[in-house]
Amino acid sequence: MKMLMRILLYCVGLLFLAFGVAFSVNSNLGVSPVNSLPYVISLIIHQDLGRCIIGVFVTYMVVQIIIKRKEYKWIDLTQLVFSTIFGYFTDFAKGVMHGFVIPTYFGQLLMMAISIVLVALGVAIYMDVKLVNMPMEGMTLAISDCFPNIEFHKIKIIVDCSSVAIGVVLSFLYRKCQGRRIGATWHFRYFIILLFSGSVPLRCGYLPRIPQLQQWLPRCRGQYPVNSWTVPVPVFRLPAPG
Repeated sequence: MKMLMRILLYCVGLLFLAFGVAFSVNSNLGVSPVNSLPYVISLIIHQDLGRCIIGVFVTYMVVQIIIKRKEYKWIDLTQLVFSTIFGYFTDFAKGVMHGFVIPTYFGQLLMMAISIVLVALGVAIYMDVKLVNMPMEGMTLAISDCFPNIEFHKIKIIVDCSSVAIGVVLSFLYRKCQGRRIGATWHFRYFIILLFSGSVPLRCGYLPRIPQLQQWLPRCRGQYPVNSWTVPVPVFRLPAPG
């Protein structure tokens, strides 16, 4: 009976977490590092975010198995069950909030604040249950075990930054863009474009210029003024098959 209650509480935490993800997506101000990679992939392959979360989390599980090998505990395979539940919860939350946006910058900030509260509450609930780690936390712990001399929080930062970096790289790989607002994420991308287009001088001079970015930058400047509160992020789409 106690185990059943722990599982139910764990699922309640995942539900709060899913609604936090939905609020962050609808705020158009960015998503958390954990969900940044699945979110970018969902935009690339035009699939539900929940399915992409499940796929990415399975990849994290595979990394755990590769790192731990014989030390991998079979109980950790239940991560697949909870990842699937979380994926479906995310699609459910997005369906419930379909079309719900507050079309002002203050409204966007409010939705992001709600998202942060929901995510914090969800994580607090499922972590307090102490049932099983979610795949990204499990992968981070596995990596941390390989580097005992490095503090865990530093490993966590590296893993989170790597997830965001892969998402940014994937975003840059696309060719066709459409308007979508992700403030902080896009400001970072825009700054990278400025650096590598030779528009920002550094103490050591200019970074190597990338011609494609030099051609793209004037178009971005014309469409997306830097002094606006938010800047539409280019979401690139792959050509339709056939």
